[in-house]
Amino acid sequence: MAKNQIKDIVLPSKDAQRKSGLLSLTREDIKKKSLVSLTPEKGSGRTENAQATALNQKTVTINLRQDSIAAPSTFNLPERAVIDAPILIAPPRHRKWLFALIVIAILVTILLIVGFIATPSLSSAKINIVPRSEDVDVAYDMAAKLIPDNGSLGFQTISIPKIERGKEIPVTKEEDVFKKAEGPIVIYNSYSNATQRLIKNTRFESPDGKIYRLTQSVVVPGTRVKNGGIEPGSIEVTVTADSPGQEYNIANVDFSIPGFKGDPRYGKFYARSKPDAPIAGGFSGKRKVADEKDIEAARGDLKNLIRDELIKSALSQKPADYVMYDDGMFFDFEDGDISSNENIILKDTISIIEKGSVQIIIFNNKELSKIIAEKGVNDWDNSDIFIPEIEKLDFKIKNKEKFDVSQASSTSFSLSGKVKIIWLIDKEALKNKIRGAKKSLFQAVLADFKNVKKADATVRPFWTNKFPENIDKIEVFEDL
Repeated sequence: MAKNQIKDIVLPSKDAQRKSGLLSLTREDIKKKSLVSLTPEKGSGRTENAQATALNQKTVTINLRQDSIAAPSTFNLPERAVIDAPILIAPPRHRKWLFALIVIAILVTILLIVGFIATPSLSSAKINIVPRSEDVDVAYDMAAKLIPDNGSLGFQTISIPKIERGKEIPVTKEEDVFKKAEGPIVIYNSYSNATQRLIKNTRFESPDGKIYRLTQSVVVPGTRVKNGGIEPGSIEVTVTADSPGQEYNIANVDFSIPGFKGDPRYGKFYARSKPDAPIAGGFSGKRKVADEKDIEAARGDLKNLIRDELIKSALSQKPADYVMYDDGMFFDFEDGDISSNENIILKDTISIIEKGSVQIIIFNNKELSKIIAEKGVNDWDNSDIFIPEIEKLDFKIKNKEKFDVSQASSTSFSLSGKVKIIWLIDKEALKNKIRGAKKSLFQAVLADFKNVKKADATVRPFWTNKFPENIDKIEVFEDL
């Protein structure tokens, strides 16, 4: 069967299309749409123009011309063919652009309307302020009272109870040691309601005849009536063994007073060791010991350790709005016993014990800052201020060696150094003042805040000309 390539499509004139009811079909339409039926008309011969007859409502008439276009299309048709294909009308190109412009205009209008309606909920503002500040050289003598008067500076104290720490150090030499046992006892007076004075070195005798002596004079209280009965007077004292040696280390023992023998008071005055604190430490013989320099070094290390722990504990108890200084700390250290082997079997180390407590003077940050400002700012107007690094000032207690912090009702001290005083800005007041205001009024609003050195604001979205009504949508930042 002979085939011709489609080279061009010649359509009838518009008048002919209107009369015949035919519609145009372009080359691209033919390429893109499915050609469901290609049937040559029977009995036809080869002619220059082949005409297809309409088979149904979707059949179109096309003319095949072999000399119109040099480049062939991508498919072939018989000499005479009937083409069943959908009928398409290609809209004019200018109509497509018009339609697109209308759609874009509608979308832009919708976005503008939505943006206008949503602006209050989307609105936010950020205000950056630089508060007034002033550098001040501090060199003042000051005073504070435990119970301050009007306008005077007050102080408080923090007390951290005693803690104990130990450290092992090596023994480096051997020596003869003669040490007397020592410990607490309680003396009782069941003789009368009168007091009884006992002088230093008064003897106390254990049941096995060992003698211990008072380390200092004491006065034993008399009896008293309690709950309808007579209760003996008592006092706790320290005694030392009469001789060195391990055999004087004892516990849970009653003592008599040999000096009262033959006197009605004998038996009515007696003593008893404490169950939780035996008389101990007695030794006689050779023992390994540490060098004194090593002992002192160990004690120094322990004191530093205890000091750091006490300060850490004090900082955890100090209120956040108070300040404390190193020279306002009063440490009390106590050298504990040196624990060592006290028998014939000699050890290689001994344990050094150290104890310590502290009392610290603290000041209210705001009150101290205001007094510094009163002394250092010429035009001080009693505004609210703060000093960021006030704790770095050099603080010295006057006559510290004579100062008893546990009994003090007042103190004198000096402060020196450089500080920056910064004026506080009431951020909430600024938010309430600026809420709902036009952006153009920002600087006018700031005029009411005299301690603002400078400020700028950013309001979003960019098209709004007012600050948010909701103060939660306004943020204020300080550039210090």
